[in-house]
Amino acid sequence: MRLLLDTHAALWLINDPKHLSSKTEALLLDKTHLLHLSIASIFLEKAIHERPAATAL
Repeated sequence: MRLLLDTHAALWLINDPKHLSSKTEALLLDKTHLLHLSIASIFLEKAIHERPAATAL
């Protein structure tokens, strides 16, 4: 099965799988499935981490 992950699902799978249901985690960890991640997710995370910090008024 091919699975397209959204940004949150990919980050949770890597960093904090407790946010995923047990069924979702099992699907994502099944080696017979092919996981896909949109390039837009990568650009989004890059933009978020590279933006300047907010300054207090």
